[in-house]
Amino acid sequence: MAQTGDLDLASLDARVLEIRRAILDRLNTLEDDLKSLVGKYEGAGGEASESATDPTRPAAVAWNLLQELLDYPKAVRHRIDTSLARTPDRPRNQARSLRDISEQVVEAASSVQQWFAAMHSSDIPSALEESLSVAMSELKIENQLGFIAAGNADQLETMVEDARRKVFQDTPDPEVGDAERRDTTPVAVFRSPHHEATAPRHWPIILGHEVAHLKLDTLAASWATEANDVLGTENGREAPPDPVYLLKRLDLIKDFDFDELQRILIEEREARVQRRPPTPHLGHDEGPGRHSGEAPDEDPSLPIQECLRTANDWVEEVVCDLFMVRRFGPAAVAAMASYLTAVGAYVAWRGTHPPGFFRIKLMVDYLGGVPPEMEDVIAPWRKVLAPTPQPTSSAWAAQLMRFVVTNMNQIRGFVDSWPGERYDVTDETRRAAVTLALRQLRFGIPPFSAAKDSFSDTPNNQPAPDGGGGNDGNNNNERTADVAAVDARSDAPAVGSPDRSDSMRGADLVEHVKYEQVQLESADVINAAWLAAIERSRPESLVHEKVPIDRLALKSIETLRMLETHPGIAAETHHSLAEPRPSDPTSGAILGLEEIRRRMSAPDHWRRIIVTPRIEDGGTAASMDLRLGNRFIVFQRTGISSFNAAQGSSPRAVQRLVERPLTAPFVLHPGEVVLAAALEYIALPRDVGAQVITRSAYGRLGLITATAVQVHPLYRGCLTLELVNLGTVPLTLYPGERVAQLVFFNVQAHDPDRGLTPDELFGGSFVCPTAPEFPDVQVDPWIKT
Repeated sequence: MAQTGDLDLASLDARVLEIRRAILDRLNTLEDDLKSLVGKYEGAGGEASESATDPTRPAAVAWNLLQELLDYPKAVRHRIDTSLARTPDRPRNQARSLRDISEQVVEAASSVQQWFAAMHSSDIPSALEESLSVAMSELKIENQLGFIAAGNADQLETMVEDARRKVFQDTPDPEVGDAERRDTTPVAVFRSPHHEATAPRHWPIILGHEVAHLKLDTLAASWATEANDVLGTENGREAPPDPVYLLKRLDLIKDFDFDELQRILIEEREARVQRRPPTPHLGHDEGPGRHSGEAPDEDPSLPIQECLRTANDWVEEVVCDLFMVRRFGPAAVAAMASYLTAVGAYVAWRGTHPPGFFRIKLMVDYLGGVPPEMEDVIAPWRKVLAPTPQPTSSAWAAQLMRFVVTNMNQIRGFVDSWPGERYDVTDETRRAAVTLALRQLRFGIPPFSAAKDSFSDTPNNQPAPDGGGGNDGNNNNERTADVAAVDARSDAPAVGSPDRSDSMRGADLVEHVKYEQVQLESADVINAAWLAAIERSRPESLVHEKVPIDRLALKSIETLRMLETHPGIAAETHHSLAEPRPSDPTSGAILGLEEIRRRMSAPDHWRRIIVTPRIEDGGTAASMDLRLGNRFIVFQRTGISSFNAAQGSSPRAVQRLVERPLTAPFVLHPGEVVLAAALEYIALPRDVGAQVITRSAYGRLGLITATAVQVHPLYRGCLTLELVNLGTVPLTLYPGERVAQLVFFNVQAHDPDRGLTPDELFGGSFVCPTAPEFPDVQVDPWIKT
């Protein structure tokens, strides 16, 4: 007689037995998927057991959550057997219970696939994950964890309820009590398209709008608790969430014109009766009672209740939009407007979201006036909004928009009361920071905080690609096509912007604070990235088409986050007003440490050796230390017999890119070849070259850090390191660790004062790399034939 615990399988009805088998099959598959995902996230740096890994970091949060979810299949099996044993000889009741359990298992499996199994879910940039934790902390979202998962291309959402509770629901864990699970910190899941997650220009949506949704959820829970404490609970159970909590909290319901709304709904109901097939009742396409093809309920009060719920949802979206603008300024408007337009939501609307054009208008109004140099970021949306009245899809939707506009003062005041300072684009320091960051992007380097070595001290006889001063005298006509000639026009008012004569311009501000520290913030970098992207789309752009704006912005934000997390590691910046001594074109002499520092602090950035971040002064008397970055290209075993470039083999078929958190270990096994990159981003002048060598301490352990050791003049990027372990034992390496050295030497440069063309500055196959690049093997055509 087959038995499982106290359950006699032979006594079960055949249909019940089959339902049980089907559920168990699904549970087995789910358990296998969870085990695979645990390994995937552990390999991506999520393990909480590492002492250097913060268990509150989103990747670690995901890994810990997966470990807990591994208990779910076991809990469901226990629940199935307990339920069947509780109702023996009642096959109908048993089948009903199993059907309920089956629905929950399918829902749990769907949730796991949505959160973790997407193609890029474990590839979210660590800088975005860390920024999420910071954003939640700044909003004082306490006792709540969060992580980011990859969503569909048109999907940005925050699942604000606890992920554990959503999966387990009413399923008790036989080993972990419900009370113990309730005491664990809830985990919110943020879902983002891969494009928005990897492009910092779009991060305001995640770090502003979506985090604001989580803040509203915590506030709603707090307000509900207050209400339960005051009013008490019914039958010992808490009241369900109030669907119009925000309208009540902001005291907006009193301004709702119920009579006018009732009239509109009656007219639309009568119009629907005359049309076949039925049209959407209220435009809702999700949620119970909110399906687009559902006929109106006979109870006349329900449409009013639905409209109130919709009004609450719209106000919530507007609150999140405004907070995003408060936190990131013009970049927030550009990010959301770009996203809404790309996914076709500019005019379209849903019951939970107002039309895109309406949201953009409210954001632009809330932003207010911006400095002339920032106007280009939002000018496209001002122009679209201004000329004609915008379309509406329904009279009741127009009524709700009027309702929101009428109450904007209360909504703005509510957003302004939230923690954190407003990003003030009119502040002189912020304007200077954005201008400095934009100049650095034009020059092909990731923006970084600069003090006396700002980009505004260009000598008169040198190119001025950033408009940072300098008069080229009679050479102006000869350099029309050069970067210098293009950039010399950067002081002119931007296209479509008002006259700037009545205010300090961004370039003048950098001159004004050039001997002060210009501390960049992430929001500065994101706004500068939008300016660069918009600028590049114009004729005679100052930003070359090959400059990877988002990758440089990501590298900049990673550096800012690292220096915030590890204060005090940055090397002291040395500034000199003296020109570096002229190069000896015949010697090829290696630069000593003193000369390296002189070149790093040269007032002319065209003659400067640029290194960011500069972490502690290290190296020898004639070299600079290079640290290991946190991205690696590793080989993977495939079914390909060999890599053959002549036959069109792709390196991505045998290699993949992985990212490790800073200071998390990376193990290099004997005989293994891995592509890495230096943590430092360097830019060399035209008369300086460099050579990469392995630090002797690791070389004696069998580590080689570079096989392509020469670095040519004008190089910009994070140097690729070809890591090879020639030893017999695995080597544990840590991102941020000093593994190599860079030796600089003079290079004979013909006419070093000649202006460079953009193609000279940004030529080559690998332009401004910030991580190891996949190989680009090209075979000559005559060899293929």
